Amino acid sequence: MKKKNPGLSQEKIDELMNKERTQAVNIIKEALDKGESVAILDYGDPTIWSGWSWIQEYFTDEKIEIIAGLRARSKITSHFDAPIHPAWLRCSSVK
Repeated sequence: MKKKNPGLSQEKIDELMNKERTQAVNIIKEALDKGESVAILDYGDPTIWSGWSWIQEYFTDEKIEIIAGLRARSKITSHFDAPIHPAWLRCSSVK
């Protein structure tokens, strides 16, 4: 939001973010009220940090299930048949 609107104050950015989040929550609640399942696809590792975590405060009664996807680090180590060791990842180059 800040990159798209560099001239806006933090207060205005927060206001716009809250508006977008409210719209998203309303769409999700409408779908849940119809008995539909909802999936949120997002970046990040949900065991460390993910951009969707704010939504949990709006859905305290609903069941939220986190299904982690294939992380890039796991993909790289699998592809090169190498250990998941941070030193290896820093020193190796992907060709």
